[in-house]
Amino acid sequence: GSVEAAKLAASSVQAEHLAAGSVGPGSIIDAAVQGRHLAPGSVGGAHIRPMSIGNGHINPSSVSSIQIQDGSISGAKLIEGAVSSRHLAPGSVDNSHLAEASVDGRHIGQGSITLSHLAEEVRSGQILPDGSIGAEKLAPGAVESSHLTSGSVEAGHLAQEAVEGRHIRAGQITLAHLAEETRSADILPDGSM
Repeated sequence: GSVEAAKLAASSVQAEHLAAGSVGPGSIIDAAVQGRHLAPGSVGGAHIRPMSIGNGHINPSSVSSIQIQDGSISGAKLIEGAVSSRHLAPGSVDNSHLAEASVDGRHIGQGSITLSHLAEEVRSGQILPDGSIGAEKLAPGAVESSHLTSGSVEAGHLAQEAVEGRHIRAGQITLAHLAEETRSADILPDGSM
């Protein structure tokens, strides 16, 4: 205790005069320790107070996918319009993701609707425009007598020599049906008069 502060010349006490572990918290004045006094890598998680790191402490380029935990980003963190088609994995959008009545005609590819896509109630002639079915669409034998309206078959519809004797009802041929050359006694059997 014989050496007092007044006996020491200014700046005469140096690092080699101090015993290891002799400088404690009470020997350091407030705000005396600065960044230059800290050795690189000397500040660990134990030295940082909880909730003391703010946005201003984080370098914008320092946060990457490595720092972000899987499943930690919620929809609330995404800005509107942030997710585009390049972010969607193939096949990831299913019917549960589609809003009611959200599919328009422009979303449906040309020729992609097949018969299997049509509900039973639309599989009827009502969806076909009048006059849209041509002869090539009819299967052979598809048109039956029940499909023909009364009086719709005319002479022009009959093929040459299509009418045979079996098609003519008994007693239907009258004198008016006979051509002039058939109206003679020569066509009558002997003894028929």
